[in-house]
Amino acid sequence: MCTSLTSRDFYIVHHEMGHIQHYLQYKSSP
Repeated sequence: MCTSLTSRDFYIVHHEMGHIQHYLQYKSSP
């Protein structure tokens, strides 16, 4: 398995993490 990350891959992961974090914050709010 190749684990070389490009800047594009890093951007995608960071973008997805932003969605997940936003979802968790929205879910935990009353």
